[in-house]
Amino acid sequence: ISQVANLSLLDAFLARQAERISWTRPTASPIGFPRLHGIEDTTGFCEQLVADTGVLLLPGRVYDEPGHVRIGFGRATMPEALGRLERWIDTRS
Repeated sequence: ISQVANLSLLDAFLARQAERISWTRPTASPIGFPRLHGIEDTTGFCEQLVADTGVLLLPGRVYDEPGHVRIGFGRATMPEALGRLERWIDTRS
C-alpha cells in the first residue's frame, strides 16, 4: 500500500472522527499532526493507546505541538493500525 493510499484512508478516518480530531492535511511528507479535541494529556493518551492496541502515536509536545499527536502514514501496516485506532477511540467515547 502506498503513502497516497494510506493518506486516503487517513482522510476518511479523520472525516468520520471530525468531532474528535482535526488536522491540516500534509502536502509533502508522510507525517501529520492531528489535534485531539478535549484531550489535554496527549502523552497519557498515546501511552494508553500503545498499551491497549500496539498502535504508536507520539504526543505533540515532543514537537512543540501540544494538544496534537504525530501520526505517520508511510507504513504498509497503516490500514490495520488505523482500524485498531478507530475501534479504540470509538470504545472510549
